[in-house]
Amino acid sequence: MPHRPGVTRETLCSTWWKSSRRPCWTLEQTFLQPAGSMMCEQESNGLTTASCEFGLDGQISLRFDTKNRHWTVLHGEGILLKQTLASDRAMIDLLVRTSAGDCRKWLQQVLCPLSTQAAPTTATATVPSKATTNTPITSVLPVILTCAIIVGILGWAFK
Repeated sequence: MPHRPGVTRETLCSTWWKSSRRPCWTLEQTFLQPAGSMMCEQESNGLTTASCEFGLDGQISLRFDTKNRHWTVLHGEGILLKQTLASDRAMIDLLVRTSAGDCRKWLQQVLCPLSTQAAPTTATATVPSKATTNTPITSVLPVILTCAIIVGILGWAFK
């Protein structure tokens, strides 16, 4: 529909509805905000494990355990996200490799300063140590790119 000066979308819709008695629908695109994070954990035996969480608009909808390569859907939109990511072998390998290397490095940076601190003067209970860190994986461009593509698919599928 060509643009005419002084005519707004509301005026055009109102005119269209009066003449045809049908509602005038305008196309509006909503963009969902993708997010991803990686949770690193070092067990008392020194092994490092990780899980990745993916979400849309602040709600985590999918979790991936890199140790056993298991996907857990937490909310409905995670189903399509899981189908897309789980079928991408290269993406899974990237998540596993990234978690193996980066988690070890991140935990060393977090735990080494803690080990150089002075010992406490009071006795503490002996509990197996479990150090965790939660770091955004925004440096992993393919993950973000994949999320953006999936958001487009979800936006198109739920219209």
